Amino acid sequence: MRQADNDLKTPIRTLTVATMLFSSSITDTFAGSFAQIDVAEDSKTLIFATKAGDWNLAAVASDWGDGELYSASAVKNVIAASEQQPFNLGLGIALSQKIYDEDGEDDSQGIGLKAVIDSYQTHDWGNSFWLAEYVTTDNNWLLMTQLLPSNTAFGLQLTAVGDDSYSGQSMALLYRLENTPWTLRTGVQHDSDDTKLFIGASYNTF
Repeated sequence: MRQADNDLKTPIRTLTVATMLFSSSITDTFAGSFAQIDVAEDSKTLIFATKAGDWNLAAVASDWGDGELYSASAVKNVIAASEQQPFNLGLGIALSQKIYDEDGEDDSQGIGLKAVIDSYQTHDWGNSFWLAEYVTTDNNWLLMTQLLPSNTAFGLQLTAVGDDSYSGQSMALLYRLENTPWTLRTGVQHDSDDTKLFIGASYNTF
């Protein structure tokens, strides 16, 4: 039975890593790419994303000490932002896998539908970015906003995530390195079990 579980896990892990490698290798070919790493005392998260035409590809790998998460998704834009309405709407599919312990009794994997709404807005004081995601697998959801004033290199990111068994929030102070796509990050992550500090960095050519 354990071998059968491993047979299911390997393709999802492989697809996640392949998506990350693909995303990181096509920065100059497509419209943009995004990469982010956050590290806390007992956890780390890697995110890769890229845009290829109307398609958005993304992959996440996370390790929180007593478990791991792998996911990969492909989402196609069905509504594009314009002067009349400021948001993009995308629909697609997502694969996900959670690994909790060595015996695999609590492990799970699945495929679900994914919906994404995002909006980049310009203001008198600077820019803001808004993102909402929902995946039918485990009712997984994410809400995120970035506030980026134009008169300083600093910014603020607020994030909330959750599913059927977990919910958490984070607040990050951002520092954008001048004339580069790099941003340094530090902040606080909070869930029902713990509150901890994290540091990280992101690379964004969108």
